[in-house]
Formats: sequence, C-alpha cells, structure tokens
Amino acid sequence: MTASASPSASASSSQSPSASASNTAAGRGGSATKADPRLADTDHMPYWLDVVRDCKYDEQKPEIQNVVSGDVNGDGAQDILVVRTCTAITSYWPSTVEIYDGTSRVSKPKRIGTLLTDHTEGPYVHSVKVNRGVVEITAYGVDAHTDNSCPNAVFHYRFRLAGNTWGLLGQTTGKRLAECPRIGS
Repeated sequence: MTASASPSASASSSQSPSASASNTAAGRGGSATKADPRLADTDHMPYWLDVVRDCKYDEQKPEIQNVVSGDVNGDGAQDILVVRTCTAITSYWPSTVEIYDGTSRVSKPKRIGTLLTDHTEGPYVHSVKVNRGVVEITAYGVDAHTDNSCPNAVFHYRFRLAGNTWGLLGQTTGKRLAECPRIGS
C-alpha cells in the first residue's frame, strides 16, 4: 500500500462525520454498531481535518497529504495512517504521520501514535506503506549541508509499535537531490 502525496485526492475522499452519520442504520432503527462502524469496517471515514492535531501556529491550518491503511498493531484490523502537514509559513512545513486504531469507531478515532514529530531533517512525506506491521516512510528532508528552505535529500524511516510505544527501527539517508522537489499541491 504505497501512498502518494496528493492532498486533494485524500482530502476529498473522506466524508465528514455529519455526512456519514445522517445515513446510518441507527437512524432507520438499526443497531448502534452499524451506525458507528469501526474504522477498519467502512469506507466512510471521518473528516480528517477535524481529527488531526492542530498546527503549531495560529495562522497555520492542517493539510492532509494522504490517508493509507495497514495493520500496525497485529490485531487483524486495518489501522488508518493520516499523513499531514501544515500550511507553509516559509518554503515548506514538515509532515507527521498520525496513526488511528482500526478497531475504534468512526465517530471517535483513537490515535495510537504520531510519527516524525522530532526529526530535525524536516521530513516531508512522499510515501507511506505498512509491511508486516512495520510502517515504512520515504520523505524529502534537509541534511547538514543545506538550510531549511529546500529539501536536498531522501530519507527512509522504519517504525514498529511495541506495546504502546513506537520505536524507530532504522533511518537511512538516500540520494541527495540536485534540485528542490515539488512540495505541496
């Protein structure tokens, strides 16, 4: 499940909670479980811009880069990985990957982790996939040879959930970029 970084494609494919709630089985006399399905059991996702963490500065707004799924905690349910950034104040703003438990309900997604929160290379996620429970991320970022205005290297990260803690299994720097990659929409 490789993801691209198309903000418009992922943001438009999610429905708002009010849109999905108005067309539920409970509203027609069905059970509450069908009215509020698990994230792993439905195509009707929350409106992720209302769910992800706020940006650091008031003038910034979250932007959804992509939404992918994969079982990261070994329970058999497809968990949801939301790649997000914030509107840029300068050249670009780094990404984070927020992970939600697939067994939680659409009306109240349970965040089980946020990745890339403290990486100094300013990673801007290019792709995410889940491979046997390991979250593999490829991102553009800056190395020690440049300023923060233009990502100049490709970074690869591998994370795994152990209990309630996310561990970094590995981080490598790939090729250096000759030009600034296209960032954002």
